[in-house]
Amino acid sequence: MFKSVLIDKTACNGCINCMKRCPTKAIRVVDGKAEINQTRCINCGECVRVCQKKAIHPNFDAFATINNFKYKVAVPSASFFGQFGNVQDLDTTLNSLRNVGFDDVFGVARGSDVLTALTRQALSQGKLQKPCISSSCPVCVELILMCFHGLKENLAPYIPASHIAAKMAREEAIKKTGLKSEEIGVFLISPCPAHVSAVKENLYKNDSGIDGVLSVREVGIKVMNLRFDEVDIKANYKASSLGLSCAISGGEVEGTGLDRVVDVDGMENIVKFLKELEDGKHPELEFVELNACPGGCVGGVMNVENAYFAKSTITRLCREVMKGSQNVTDFADKTYDYYTIADKWKVNNAYYKLDEDFAQAFVKMRKMEDVRQRLPGRDCGMCGAPSCKDFAEDVAQGKTNIEQCIFINGEDD
Repeated sequence: MFKSVLIDKTACNGCINCMKRCPTKAIRVVDGKAEINQTRCINCGECVRVCQKKAIHPNFDAFATINNFKYKVAVPSASFFGQFGNVQDLDTTLNSLRNVGFDDVFGVARGSDVLTALTRQALSQGKLQKPCISSSCPVCVELILMCFHGLKENLAPYIPASHIAAKMAREEAIKKTGLKSEEIGVFLISPCPAHVSAVKENLYKNDSGIDGVLSVREVGIKVMNLRFDEVDIKANYKASSLGLSCAISGGEVEGTGLDRVVDVDGMENIVKFLKELEDGKHPELEFVELNACPGGCVGGVMNVENAYFAKSTITRLCREVMKGSQNVTDFADKTYDYYTIADKWKVNNAYYKLDEDFAQAFVKMRKMEDVRQRLPGRDCGMCGAPSCKDFAEDVAQGKTNIEQCIFINGEDD
């Protein structure tokens, strides 16, 4: 299993901030150091965001891996363009990637245009179960498949814009160069560790055509060291303003053209909203956009720029693109199946399953409940688990013992 979030235990001081923040209770503090249960991790990066010691960091491909290919194509996320507030046009930012080692550039925003067109068409034809939940954010896809099984059928059956763009980029590069596919390296430049994991673990069950995932921060710093007035302009930005706006929360819902839509960002807000949806609330909704990062992809932990400044830059650039706006429906040049996931979404039982054997699971459930009855219910985290309920589960699983609760210890004095 690929680990998209890593912990430097020499820097970790066991403060429990990450443990308390994790939406799937995947983190425990053992012997004063944080540990991640990878089967429960959804790669949201919240632990990276809140770690004051910078002991937790995202894992991604090294920039040097681009040199393993004869022809190198950069596929920058739309949020990449928000990292350079001093640059006045998209073409300069787009072409700056050529100056740091790439042979060609194909923006994810172009994939967003295709995705918008497909979603809009499918919704109008009644092909999607409502409310349709966007599958663009891999964190939210994994959250639903792990914790909100009742909403599985509401997930849109599409691969995300980044994977669509990668497919298009490879096809374009093959035609342009005449090279074999294996000689061409297509690299996603991502703001989020979840996209790294989605590629490595094949979350979307579709050949993405992505050979590696680089960090917006690492590539962005290389670009910042350039003199932008010397960037050679060889390619033009070809996406619409809607495609670019998908870097910001609300960009997808705007593209649907529907009225009964909502966008939700930030993990706490998303968890609360999904509980409401699963309880049957908001039946009037047609489309739901979810972004794990605050503000959308501009809030990703692998970005350079402050999310608010990045949003401001994207908004300004969108206004510039609108002056020569293209019709978003012009970009849907493939069949419906070409951009859909290969199989139906499958639930992940890691959050709920106590044991593969039903009889053993029942025994553990009884023990878990017995332990819970003895605990104070303070959810203090001093035992190394985020709540008394989680601690009781750990005891039932044999991962710790009840004496780790300081209040239980106090009863024996």
